[in-house]
Amino acid sequence: MSKLNFKVVVVGGSISGLTLAHGLEKLGIDYVVLEKRDQIAPQEGTFIGLLPNGSRVLEQLGLFANNIEKQVQPLTVTHLAWGDGFCYTTDAPATISERFGFPIAFIERQKLLDCLRLHLSGAKIHLNKTFVGLEELNDGTFNVYTKDGDCYHADLVVGADGVHSKVRAEMWRLANDSQPSLVSQEEMDSMTIEYNCTWGISSAVPGLKVGEQTSAIGQGLCILVFTHEYGCVYWFFTEKLDRKYSYAEAPRYTREETWGDLWEKRLVFTKSSLEEVVMQRWHWHQIVFVGDSMHKMAPNSGQGANSAIEDIAGLLNALKDSFSNPSGPVDLEARLSQFNAMRLKRIKKVDRHARLLVRFHTQDSLLYKIIGRHIVPRCSRDLVVDFATTLMFDATKLLWAAEPARSGPVFTSATTKAKTRSLALQLM
Repeated sequence: MSKLNFKVVVVGGSISGLTLAHGLEKLGIDYVVLEKRDQIAPQEGTFIGLLPNGSRVLEQLGLFANNIEKQVQPLTVTHLAWGDGFCYTTDAPATISERFGFPIAFIERQKLLDCLRLHLSGAKIHLNKTFVGLEELNDGTFNVYTKDGDCYHADLVVGADGVHSKVRAEMWRLANDSQPSLVSQEEMDSMTIEYNCTWGISSAVPGLKVGEQTSAIGQGLCILVFTHEYGCVYWFFTEKLDRKYSYAEAPRYTREETWGDLWEKRLVFTKSSLEEVVMQRWHWHQIVFVGDSMHKMAPNSGQGANSAIEDIAGLLNALKDSFSNPSGPVDLEARLSQFNAMRLKRIKKVDRHARLLVRFHTQDSLLYKIIGRHIVPRCSRDLVVDFATTLMFDATKLLWAAEPARSGPVFTSATTKAKTRSLALQLM
């Protein structure tokens, strides 16, 4: 396949959408990004955990050390506190960072989007473009339509428009029109909600130390707090709902329904339901999806954005392979199928960990109470670090870009990888 005249339309100026744009520029592939809002980086009161698996890909794209790292706050210590006054403290985050060569860190979502927007051509980022539909043409390409009546021709459509993806709904419609029940009703109804989350950013609170995380664990709820050196505090409050809801019946929240020192010093906040899902079909013909449109998880593990960045690495690898092979568009579909299978296998493992952690933090059952209060505090730091290591050692990276010089032994040493793989099998 030739890159000449090949065009990618990315729907969504999200973290995944903008990261993909940087990768497409490095591969010399033409693209546009369609964003429904009037700005790329609004202040929504949310923040992002950047973990080694995501930061490595950003470094391969030349984005982390040169730009993003200046804005993040590395995490060095974690405190877990229970209602009976017991507190468990570990410096495992610092050790994890040493193993991987990249920190566990936090950054406002707005600032990360600002960083990703830098050095992208403004002419390729189209704002106020609300996606409304797709039309497949006879040659397998697509017309992408927006609410204002514009039409964009695409050889590849990428849905990076989040958990409420409109592109996903269009793909389902087109796929099932072409072959009834190709996407099952079970798949389309698989998203569920058992928790809600209130996110916020507050001004400095006395007694909270920079670079430390405090997790207050309670029955059916938890609050996680992170302190940034710029004098602000990032926090989110996760609450167990009264039952499991389907996506269609999920509770909706207004600003008046949200809840201290953190609240009194709040700068911005938002509240939403926490969807949980891993979709099985990530592509159909030359439509493909990345990020929350295919896998949505609770924020407690910090892997949401990092998994989306891994998706981008996998998709860019698929495109690189396709353009290195002269066999034509059919080869691109084959590569997209391989991308789907490869990422699905990994994301299922990440999703299991995310589901476990939010239920651990909210003491969802007697088992989680026993594990949290009596077993985890008695575990060695190395065991805690090993568990986190097994989740990231096999992360997807760019296969056509050099391994970053700063990458730690878990990413670079064959011996360390083999030991970690063996440990992962024991812990599964």
